Amino acid sequence: MAKQTGLSSKRIGSALYRLWKKGGLLRTEKPTYEALKVFKGRAGIKKNTRAYHLYMFVPGKDSASFQGTRFVKNSSHKCFEQYDDATKMDEA
Repeated sequence: MAKQTGLSSKRIGSALYRLWKKGGLLRTEKPTYEALKVFKGRAGIKKNTRAYHLYMFVPGKDSASFQGTRFVKNSSHKCFEQYDDATKMDEA
């Protein structure tokens, strides 16, 4: 997303946080899993499985469906806690 928009990851994170606070950001009901293989030289091939959620901007809706994937409203999310803590410090 940062490459496509030309914005820094910090600005993108702040924008997503503001959308999340306003209730317009939906995330997948279940995480998506991706298997990764990385060649580590003499150590061989390392395999990792990563879980991540996809996000969708839909103002005024509590849920949506896109290409068979269900997106739901989420009241709290760990990835936005850093921004939430920063705004609480600014208000104090």
